[in-house]
Amino acid sequence: MPLDFLRGKWTQVDGAAWDRVESIPALEGRAIVWLAQHLGRSQKNFGKRHLVLTDSMTMCLAISKGRSSTPSINRICRQLAALQFVTGFEIRPRWIASELNPGDAPSRAQDLSSFNLDEGVDKLISDVAEKDRQKGSSWRISAARFYDRERNNHDQSQETETTGKGGGA
Repeated sequence: MPLDFLRGKWTQVDGAAWDRVESIPALEGRAIVWLAQHLGRSQKNFGKRHLVLTDSMTMCLAISKGRSSTPSINRICRQLAALQFVTGFEIRPRWIASELNPGDAPSRAQDLSSFNLDEGVDKLISDVAEKDRQKGSSWRISAARFYDRERNNHDQSQETETTGKGGGA
């Protein structure tokens, strides 16, 4: 997910702590079902593809595949499949590191204004660097490297715009 996309303006639609006691991937999946139900209330969303960012790799892969061996997650996949069948829209999940997820703070009953992308990138990179000596999740390592390069490219382009393009005297 490009940093420029994540730097966009985000609006909080809803956010609250769950009353249920379930696994984190199942709760993440229930939030995605809630989103799909919300999207299904308006015909303007029918027949379209909807990008959904999630920090749960489990749910991202289960939704992409359409099923899971875990009964609670398989039920979520079936609910999403039914909503997609009825509305004709597609839910396209993409994994994003928790540190870079604008929806992470509202899911913990915090205000969206506490989201800071640059701090998130720093935290992700330092977290991966600390755990690099240990066995870590390869997708988090890849994400940290990608966002480090992305941020450096963004900083260089900002410097070029500030100093002016071209060299003429």
